[in-house]
Amino acid sequence: MSLWKIIGLIATGLIVVIVLAAVLMRADRIETRVAIHIDAPPVVVWEVIADPEQRTGWMENVTSAARMTGTLGEPESTMMLRVKVGDFNLSVFEKVVGSGFPDFIRTETTDNQGELSVSTAYFLEVGNPGTDLEVVAMRSLEGSFAAYFAPFIRMRTESALEADLVRLKAVVEQAR
Repeated sequence: MSLWKIIGLIATGLIVVIVLAAVLMRADRIETRVAIHIDAPPVVVWEVIADPEQRTGWMENVTSAARMTGTLGEPESTMMLRVKVGDFNLSVFEKVVGSGFPDFIRTETTDNQGELSVSTAYFLEVGNPGTDLEVVAMRSLEGSFAAYFAPFIRMRTESALEADLVRLKAVVEQAR
């Protein structure tokens, strides 16, 4: 058997393994969990998370944000965020789907094209002292090749979320 035939068989085998792994992983949704401790009471942290005017201070890609409907942080309230992704500016809409002041906020973020779907939950617990914040983000993936990109998207999402929480911590702690 020639070297090229062996290489071809190995390559084919690797492709089959990758496809099977993607199917078995059912990577149509990615869950990312990140936690941080913030030296401020949960009430203060909750108010910063719920306030669209503060989003540009702690969310790196958000260039502007505005309340659209409802009372900040209350269920069914909405905000529009302008988000910079590479060279593009996108409008995304965030709706509060669950809230328990000052313990948690759950949001759904979508775009006009229906390509983005992110569910985010912020869980706040009294720390010693301060607030222990855990954020769980669930992102839907669409398309034939979504499963192949899932590990890369998960890594980027976790990295961006960790950086945003470090900025959130700085914003909250500087305001005190």
